[in-house]
Amino acid sequence: MHLKDHFADIRASELSSDHINDYIFLRQREKAAGASINRELAVIARIMHLGERTTPPRVRGVPHFPKIKESEPRTGFL
Repeated sequence: MHLKDHFADIRASELSSDHINDYIFLRQREKAAGASINRELAVIARIMHLGERTTPPRVRGVPHFPKIKESEPRTGFL
């Protein structure tokens, strides 16, 4: 739902690093975990890369998708 709310009005050809950084900042303000943000951005990155590989390409110039630092995995198992 977060992705749809933030990126719904942005065309893939208009997506920029600024849009991605704004999304990261917003999600961090909402106290989202770094891993959650990374997984959400992975969805958009995959869509963009698939659009770039179509013939003819529907997307040109995929922006950089930075990785957020994630917490260490939990230890132990119940």
